[in-house]
Amino acid sequence: GKGVTSWEELIKSVRADVKGTKTKLRLGAASGEWKAMVADEAARVAFAKNIKKILEKNKLDGIDLDFEWAETEKEYEDYSLAILKMREVLGDKYVFSVSLHPVCYKISKEAIAAVDFISYQCYGPSPVRFPMEKYCSDIQMALAYGIPKEKLVAGVPFYGVTKDGSKKTEAYFSFVQDGLITGPAQNEVTYKGDVYVFDGQNNIRAKTRYAMDQQLKGMMSWDLATDMPLNDSRSLFKTMVEELGR
Repeated sequence: GKGVTSWEELIKSVRADVKGTKTKLRLGAASGEWKAMVADEAARVAFAKNIKKILEKNKLDGIDLDFEWAETEKEYEDYSLAILKMREVLGDKYVFSVSLHPVCYKISKEAIAAVDFISYQCYGPSPVRFPMEKYCSDIQMALAYGIPKEKLVAGVPFYGVTKDGSKKTEAYFSFVQDGLITGPAQNEVTYKGDVYVFDGQNNIRAKTRYAMDQQLKGMMSWDLATDMPLNDSRSLFKTMVEELGR
């Protein structure tokens, strides 16, 4: 396909190929100075205004923030204030969401109210996140905290992690391409000498069904680039879409 040299060109490429749906900018930060930024009121205002300019310039429908991760009460407070400032600056015209995790979900009630929805990353480099029981308990934990079910989007992984806790990750499609996937019930492989756990098709189906039974807002995954193509029978996303359509 056509190569792109900047994220702005990538946005144009996506818009040309994807019609009839909203397009958001996702801003993720797992390091750097984001905690210092959200701790400063002037910086929060400048950040929100700059995001709005980008959305306007590129005709985007909204912004998703994935700042990883607040750890202290002060950091949660600061991040919550940044969320509130973002909504104040953006107004109601734009879709605004944040991505949280079972280890980091305690933003303020006001911040929860300010966003349109919250994607909830029920996965990670730790293998303890993958079993169905943990997925269910993590979702219930978020609901009990006060995140409304109609705002909660459950996240599932399209990759595997090492079972021994060493936190290596590998794409699901790598397991398929190496001929390691033998059926939809499989959730473990040995890949290049390491044992990996992952969510196979049956697990993805069960997790999707649980989210539907809990009447959550929807599902998300990380990420499509690590899955098989949608027209492949082994695609995890295909399985998710099929279950959502039942």
